[in-house]
Amino acid sequence: MEISKEVCTGCGVCLPYCVVGAIAMDDGAASIDLDGCVECGSCIRNAPCPTQAFLQPRLQWPRAVRQWFSDNLVPMPDHATMGAGRGVIEVKTNDRTNYYKPGEVGFFIEMGRPGVSSSLRDVEEMVRAFAQRGYQLVDYNSLAPLVADWKTGKLKSEVLEERVLSATLEFRATLADVPEMIAVLREVERQVDTVFSVGVMCCADPPYTIPIMPILRDLGVPVRPNAKINVGLGKPLAKG
Repeated sequence: MEISKEVCTGCGVCLPYCVVGAIAMDDGAASIDLDGCVECGSCIRNAPCPTQAFLQPRLQWPRAVRQWFSDNLVPMPDHATMGAGRGVIEVKTNDRTNYYKPGEVGFFIEMGRPGVSSSLRDVEEMVRAFAQRGYQLVDYNSLAPLVADWKTGKLKSEVLEERVLSATLEFRATLADVPEMIAVLREVERQVDTVFSVGVMCCADPPYTIPIMPILRDLGVPVRPNAKINVGLGKPLAKG
């Protein structure tokens, strides 16, 4: 994103509209820190600029990656997502996909959320830490087009300096793997310069107990249960 200095009046009305704080006043006009900007488009769509000073240039690779992961109106090319933006068919749709079976868990980690953003170098740090222990991203993950080596978790080198509003990682494992996966998260949180939100999915056991709950509590992980209830309206796409 750019701001035309010839048009900007320096009113400052746009400053609060940058979700990552990348707009500041510079010599009497608003200016965008291009390193911090995640190309989400929030400013140009929402800030009531009296002179329409915002400009959205056509983004080239690799900077376009920022827009794919940060602007929910821009689709990711050559990779199917749930509409525009970075959304994918994640663990929350398991009632239809039956991707996760009893005894399995889905870990999904959203880096940069809430409201901080993340460099893809920090995203790679997380992916590589899990890969070192044998856990790989699920192949439909929105990060898939950026992976250079699935075995090591290395991303394409040219994207590492890019920054995104958030990136969701998803790993498949079993209930027995949960302590090791929590250990990985605790290790990586000391190495990355961002925040991340963590969700864990598993199938409920009759009569409606959640088998991962006592495991997480024993590990000292606070749990806030949520549920996606299947009332029989969605036809499963898979059996098993």
